[in-house]
Amino acid sequence: ANPCRRERRSKAVLHITVRRAISLHITSVIVPTILLVMTSWLGFFMSIKSLMPRVATAFISFLTLSNWSAVQSAKMPTVNYATWFKVFMDISRYSVFLAMIETGAAQFIYEKLGQRTGRALDRYAQVVIPFSYAILMVSMCFASSEDAVGAIVYIAAAVIVCIIVAAWAYLCWFYRDLSNALKSRPLSVYNGGHPPFDAHEMRVVFTEISKGSPDKAVGLDQAVSWLLHLDSIRDDITRIGGEVHFEELAKNQEELVCILAKKLGRSKITMEDFVWMQPVFFREFQAWTAAAHHALEKGNEDCETEGVSLAVIPKTHMKKEDVRAEGREEDAEEKGSKSDPDFSL
Repeated sequence: ANPCRRERRSKAVLHITVRRAISLHITSVIVPTILLVMTSWLGFFMSIKSLMPRVATAFISFLTLSNWSAVQSAKMPTVNYATWFKVFMDISRYSVFLAMIETGAAQFIYEKLGQRTGRALDRYAQVVIPFSYAILMVSMCFASSEDAVGAIVYIAAAVIVCIIVAAWAYLCWFYRDLSNALKSRPLSVYNGGHPPFDAHEMRVVFTEISKGSPDKAVGLDQAVSWLLHLDSIRDDITRIGGEVHFEELAKNQEELVCILAKKLGRSKITMEDFVWMQPVFFREFQAWTAAAHHALEKGNEDCETEGVSLAVIPKTHMKKEDVRAEGREEDAEEKGSKSDPDFSL
């Protein structure tokens, strides 16, 4: 205790090196958390009609992840700044929460706008939500400072907002395009009935058919006439090199109406009839299109499908050397048509 004493004293220096056992933390915390998040994405691939399994998949994952985050956070000291682990768990919970929101939104859209629009949201979520989560996880791997971790918090919030806004814009575009397709190309949208039209989609088609009709029911002749004169059928035939003469097809309209009336058991259909009789109704027109394709590809002159004959003639193909001046295209077309055989279906 005397400051004047000058004796020599021994001194010990202790160096302690601490290294985090990251492998144990990864296997016991990080990997299970990522697996829980991936489990919540299974709802995107389920049928939109399976509401309870979809909700259970996302909701159970969210509850499990919340409890898991609370347990792990209790083991760490309380700080007033963003830590790597806290940001990681928050991003994981946000992803699972988006899965829950998507499930509810898809069900609402399915009930209000139709199943094809709801499935469009599922397809969007199948790609966007896992991809955004993967990008944020890669960003977390390179966040080695407090400022970088704090920046990822704002980036994650911006990503969530962008996902929601982009989903809304995509659905608006998809529904508008689907509505136009149902009004002009219902056979292409039907696609063999996989999936069949639901009540909302059939309402769009039926409303277009029944325009100008004072009654709630429309005649089969009106529906057949509307479908026979669709631009999509004309485009479908001309795309494979043929032309359809609708003046001649009009003669076959009564025959097609008789076939439908015999199979449907009525000459007029209501909205409800149109929904549950759609397989029979659209199958006849798909058979008509298939017969036209067969005639154009095989060149059969007399081909009939279920008693419905359709007048289809091949399209004239002109070569550039046949047209030597402007104003002579029609003459060249007439010369070319003489060499091409006509055939009817």
